[in-house]
Amino acid sequence: MSPYIDPRGRKNNYERGPAIAAARERYRKGFPDWTKLIDEVAAAEISADKAMHDFADALEKMEVRKDDGSLPSTRQGSLAERRLAAADDYSCLRALHRSLEEARNEVDQALRELDTHMEEVRHKLFELTLEQEPVPDYVRRFVEKCQEEGMTAIQGRAINREHIRKLLNEIGKKGL
Repeated sequence: MSPYIDPRGRKNNYERGPAIAAARERYRKGFPDWTKLIDEVAAAEISADKAMHDFADALEKMEVRKDDGSLPSTRQGSLAERRLAAADDYSCLRALHRSLEEARNEVDQALRELDTHMEEVRHKLFELTLEQEPVPDYVRRFVEKCQEEGMTAIQGRAINREHIRKLLNEIGKKGL
C-alpha cells in the first residue's frame, strides 16, 4: 500500500517523519534544560510557578546551536520543527543582544573618557578666556589718574591713537 500523498503537493507526516524526528533530536541535544521542561509540562508534573521559573532558567542557559541545517519558519512544520526554529531564533537573538551589550559598555566607557577629556579642555579654555595680559604699573596709574579727573569707562574706551597723541603732547607741555 502506498502512503497518502496530499493533493496540494505537500509531504504528509509519514514522509516527513524522519525530518521531524531529526528536529526533535536536535533540540533535545541542543537545549537539554528546555527539553526537560517540555517533558515535565507534557507529563503535568510541574506547577505553573515552577514552570515559569524553570523556563526563565532554561532561557538563561540557551546557547546558539552549532548546526547549519535549514529550518522552517516558526509558523510552518511540525511542533518539533517549530520548537527547534523558535529556540534557534531566540538563542541567536540572545547572543546578538549580549554582543551589543558588550559593545554598548565599551562605547559608554569611551564616552565617559571623552566627556572627562572635553571637560578638562573646556576648563583650560575658560581659564585662557579669563587670563589677561599683565598690566604695567604705569598704565594702571595712568588709568587711575584719568578716572580721578572724571574720565568715564565709556570715554576711556572711545580713546583712539589720535587722542593719545594729543594727550601726550599736552602732558609733555604741562607734565603730570
